[in-house]
Amino acid sequence: MLASTAVPAQASSTDPQPTRSYTEQRRDPVTGKLETAKVTEYEDVAVTPAASVTVAPAPGTGGLYLRNADGSIKGLMGEGDQAQFLDCHPSNNRYVLVRQITHGHGGWGAYEGYVTAAATMAPSQLPCR
Repeated sequence: MLASTAVPAQASSTDPQPTRSYTEQRRDPVTGKLETAKVTEYEDVAVTPAASVTVAPAPGTGGLYLRNADGSIKGLMGEGDQAQFLDCHPSNNRYVLVRQITHGHGGWGAYEGYVTAAATMAPSQLPCR
């Protein structure tokens, strides 16, 4: 099975139309076996970056843990600090990648990592779904 990654971008207002579909043999990345895959190609779509989104810990959380992609904790962004949204997690929409842009409110460790979207002040502003 092939998967796509959510990208913080805006495309044209119309849905792209498929240009052709076919089947071919592809290697399943999990099993390593060749399997028949249905491939659908679409027309090119112009993509522009999404507006800048500032991320901050929700009040009362004490801050946001900064995590590696595997979920392991590598730092903490203090509750009074802010970060810039960078991207959605490639396989878990609970997490978003941020880069801390303010410091000095009790955090420690790395200044870039994945944080829990639901623990931010405005999770509905984040494009990961």
